[in-house]
Amino acid sequence: MENSNVKENLEVLFEKFKNMIKVETVVGEAVQIGDTTLVPFVDVTFGFGTGTNHNTANKNHECGGGGGGAKMEPSAVLVIKGDRIELFNIKGNPYSSSFDRLIGLVPDLVSKLKSDKYIYLNDEQ
Repeated sequence: MENSNVKENLEVLFEKFKNMIKVETVVGEAVQIGDTTLVPFVDVTFGFGTGTNHNTANKNHECGGGGGGAKMEPSAVLVIKGDRIELFNIKGNPYSSSFDRLIGLVPDLVSKLKSDKYIYLNDEQ
């Protein structure tokens, strides 16, 4: 493998991936529960890297490697009921994983939905 081929391969790799190396918040599919709509927000992260090594003592010895990854993490839930809208942040809670944070948010979400100053779960009006 020639040094120029490695360089070309790396340039092509980075050119293809440069638009994917970022973090975006994606709006998930809305879920309807009775007259309440829940809209999840998810952070999506992509990352890629590569490296090469050329041994000058042995002209025929070159090696390279690359890798990439993606991560999806829930960040918030939008709750809509009638003309009332609440956004509940999932990030920053003291739980170890995204799923734990989501589960840990449920009691707080339910209590807020039942209280007078937030959306009512059992409106009889």
